[in-house]
Amino acid sequence: MRTLGIIGLVVIALVFLNVISLHTIGTLSLIIGLLIAFLIGAYFLYYIVLSFLALFTTIVGIILVICLISYAFLI
Repeated sequence: MRTLGIIGLVVIALVFLNVISLHTIGTLSLIIGLLIAFLIGAYFLYYIVLSFLALFTTIVGIILVICLISYAFLI
């Protein structure tokens, strides 16, 4: 938290000294925010797809076991 405070003070000082503009900071924060949102979204999407894949393979496995048992009774 202290590090973020120091970074914030440095950025405010750079804006007041006209080293960087607010437009540059806005653009950088937009890019970083979109990147973080994309990474979090991809993370959750990965786990949702993984859970559906596990559910699907479980259902297919149950159907296969039922088919094998019924086939064994036919022989």
